[in-house]
Amino acid sequence: MSKKILGLVSLMIVTIGLIGCSIIGNIKGDDKDISVDEEMETVEASKNMEEKIVDNDDLAITVTQKYESGSRIYKEIGYIVQIINRKSDTDLEITISDMSVNGKKNKPLWTTTVASGSKLKDEIVWWVGDKSDKYNPNVKTLKDLKNVKGTIVVSDCKTSSNIGKYKINIK
Repeated sequence: MSKKILGLVSLMIVTIGLIGCSIIGNIKGDDKDISVDEEMETVEASKNMEEKIVDNDDLAITVTQKYESGSRIYKEIGYIVQIINRKSDTDLEITISDMSVNGKKNKPLWTTTVASGSKLKDEIVWWVGDKSDKYNPNVKTLKDLKNVKGTIVVSDCKTSSNIGKYKINIK
């Protein structure tokens, strides 16, 4: 009796496995099928620069580099920034808003925290890849990143009170 049950369970497992493989084999991809080699092709590029975008008694933010990194499926394009918090008693939260590249609205990613009296390097990132046109319609390569305008918003980490808003223009 136990051999019959074991045989029946084995037959069911094999049948389910074959059905599953045939279903998976029939799933169609997008119209743009991509070979594994093309998916994994990586891009690494950078350009050094030195452009102060905020510089006052409380805060200094300098763009030090433009960079591009990733593959055809997922790529990051952006700026590496050096941030100096000159306030000795306040941790700062820094974000960006109302960003545009060559006059088109974009939504790069950047929020960072800088401890009081310290400095750090961070990245402002434009995500480029599948379905990124909704957020960054005109940024596809490092060369596209020009005439970048927006607002940097600085607030107190503990109280969330607004410390300042700074209009920026990165050429």
